[in-house]
Amino acid sequence: MAAVARLRDSALIGTLVYTILLVILLVAPLSAPHVHRGYLMEFRLPIGRRLIADVAVNIAIFAPLGWGLHRSARRLDLGPSTRFLVVVGSATAFSLAMETVQYWLPGRYSSIVDVAVNTVGAAVGAWTEARMGNRLR
Repeated sequence: MAAVARLRDSALIGTLVYTILLVILLVAPLSAPHVHRGYLMEFRLPIGRRLIADVAVNIAIFAPLGWGLHRSARRLDLGPSTRFLVVVGSATAFSLAMETVQYWLPGRYSSIVDVAVNTVGAAVGAWTEARMGNRLR
């Protein structure tokens, strides 16, 4: 029982550290300052390789967040479906908050597409942890 508690504590600490690193990554200026076109409306990538790469990167950086949140949420007295929904909802709120901050930063873009793709990434991570996590306990 103590080993399970340590595993959950380390998952929580790891998730917090990852979230801090994610915030730093999401507020770092990645482009030149630009004129904002509108809140959550600055997605301009044409369909192609760059769009696919952007979607893949967003899924990849939010999947570990979903995994860690789901692993940490196991300590809550919630059913599996409720835990999954709470984790995905929390990741969506975090993503929306980051896109809101990005709107006010001159070197960042604010996009509803990013919120949707980040949510998918967190859901993939949470779903994977839900399926594999029982084996790791």
